[in-house]
Amino acid sequence: MAILNPYLSFKDNARDAMNFDQEVLGGDLQLMTFGDMGDESESKNLVMHAQLTTPSGFTLTASDTRPAWATPRLAASRSDSRAPRPMNCAATGRSWPTVAPW
Repeated sequence: MAILNPYLSFKDNARDAMNFDQEVLGGDLQLMTFGDMGDESESKNLVMHAQLTTPSGFTLTASDTRPAWATPRLAASRSDSRAPRPMNCAATGRSWPTVAPW
């Protein structure tokens, strides 16, 4: 069975959204900011990557969009290896493989 693993991109409130999701869904939330990776710009407190793994095995990931980047968007991957067809990004119309080449 395939499981959809969404990756959400927020303007600047990924931390609040992921904390809310953890309150509702439970599980283990891990957050890393741009500052954790040495960024000293105005983006240092934004979320570079967040991952919530729920007790039922659902994984939700997210990040903030830095001011210089494009608008927030949604991407997703499938967990099964039987998905060779590409998925299309709604924001750009580009596609990428659902199965990593490595």
